[in-house]
Amino acid sequence: MNTHVTRILVAWVFATAPAFALNSGWSIQPSGTTQPLRGIHLSDYASGIAVGGTYLSSTGASTQVVLRTASGGDTWSQINGYGDTRLYGIRMADATTGWAVGDFGLVLRTENGGLSWNLQSTIGVDTFYAVDSLDSQHAWIAGVDAYVYRTSNGGLTWSRSDTRACDTCPVNILLAIDFVDEWRGWTVGYFGYLKVTDDGGVTWRDQIPPVSVNLRGVRFVNDREGWIVGSTSTILHTDDGGETWTKQTPPTTGRILNAIHMVDSSNGWIAGQGGLIWATTDAGVNWTVQPTPVSTDLRALWFVDGFRGWAVGDNGVILRTTTGGMTPGDVDCDGEVGIADAALALRFASGLRAPSGMETALADLAEPTGVITIADAAAIAHAL
Repeated sequence: MNTHVTRILVAWVFATAPAFALNSGWSIQPSGTTQPLRGIHLSDYASGIAVGGTYLSSTGASTQVVLRTASGGDTWSQINGYGDTRLYGIRMADATTGWAVGDFGLVLRTENGGLSWNLQSTIGVDTFYAVDSLDSQHAWIAGVDAYVYRTSNGGLTWSRSDTRACDTCPVNILLAIDFVDEWRGWTVGYFGYLKVTDDGGVTWRDQIPPVSVNLRGVRFVNDREGWIVGSTSTILHTDDGGETWTKQTPPTTGRILNAIHMVDSSNGWIAGQGGLIWATTDAGVNWTVQPTPVSTDLRALWFVDGFRGWAVGDNGVILRTTTGGMTPGDVDCDGEVGIADAALALRFASGLRAPSGMETALADLAEPTGVITIADAAAIAHAL
């Protein structure tokens, strides 16, 4: 084998791969703030909003943070929201329209991609932790007191559903909400709180999870398959619309899991306590640790596909990955590139995720000795 050609291939792989923090597929992006960030949503590869802030109950002082990027997070600009009330949840229905919610019943709406925000409503005095929307007309809000508010006219009016009837819940606080269409959605919260609606949020009925811990994140990929995460490393999965739930095995016990995002029925990520990010490529049968360059708590994350994702958390932390969070592996320095090393490195350079058809093709190209020949390299270049 021509080792010179092999070294050129390896050099090309890492020259074209994204820049990573040491031993991590996640890199830190400058946010320009040290305030906690609690929500993030990217409507496409470039455009995104992150929100957060603080509230001191002892003094009543609060701060509000709204950050916007039009460069995939290379730079973030601080945007004037509305007042100084802390924000928790953000959801963009499309590239222009979205909602942000927070303390004291605050509901903000943007119609220009987050460049400016208008006060749409102050519904009550309680905190809203989560918002979901499917289009510019339909949105749902959840938070303290287990009320869910819904709109079908872009927020001109909001209707309230009382979902507080929870026999096992001493505190009725909803922390997350997720809809798959305008009729069917789920909401989760403290002490194993879990409810589902089949009529767009007008009425809600109980579903029974096999735990009673605080449930903090929920994500469905269709009307049958979904996941929930929460305290004590809880990961739950359903394939029957939530009628039954099974526990999945976490890589570490005793952690607070704050958010989950699945891009399809196989690939997803969890963010949580102490800079934690876990990932799965097999629907949660296995969850693996993805190293991150931070130890602060991560509060939310969002992916636009299987490769590009962002996570936010305390101290203004914003993390980004363009490889699905995977870290480049070691490459042999003896003049021969092992097929496993090359496949892993090429995955980042070409934006592939494992397991993939390309990875299978790479394995098929491997010589019996497990190295890449010049012919293999040419075939790979042609395939890319």
